[in-house]
Amino acid sequence: MTQKPLTPFGHIPILREETKCGKSFEIAEISVIEFFLAKRAGNLLGKDFWEESQIRMFHSSTHALITFLVHTIVQSPQSDRAAFLARFKKTNLPQWVKSHEKYLVANGSNGHYVGDQLSIADIKTASVIEHLINLTSGEGETPLISEDLTPAIMAVKNNLEKNPQYAEWKASQQYQEFTGGNLGFFGF
Repeated sequence: MTQKPLTPFGHIPILREETKCGKSFEIAEISVIEFFLAKRAGNLLGKDFWEESQIRMFHSSTHALITFLVHTIVQSPQSDRAAFLARFKKTNLPQWVKSHEKYLVANGSNGHYVGDQLSIADIKTASVIEHLINLTSGEGETPLISEDLTPAIMAVKNNLEKNPQYAEWKASQQYQEFTGGNLGFFGF
């Protein structure tokens, strides 16, 4: 991609913004971009330092799972992918599912990681659930995430899908193109 050499760290995504004074700047790294947007939205990082720390913890855990998936499986040689994917499905994903379901149940299974307000952690998890379900719902496979098996995790996804702004984004052509590109690149 011709943009990569022009980015701060040689890869995308990047977010280009302009300050109130008119100065342009770039933000690199997906987690930094997500937290920038969460802070700008004003209410996606919790009510105080403690809630923000918990939100960052859950967000980080989900981000680490997806980063591991991409770097270990998607970017590995084709000949190694099946073995890496099997290990991911047997070890990494079940551990994530167990931990997150436990914390979400402890918070009342209300579709939120912390309290009863939408957070960037909720959005991060909800945005990857479909991919994780698709990844683990092959022929002859036992699903790891479902309404029956993980109702608290699914409540996060279902809760976010009720949000009018999120529903509008998912219905947009930009989302469809983005999702189609991801499916084509990652295969799930």
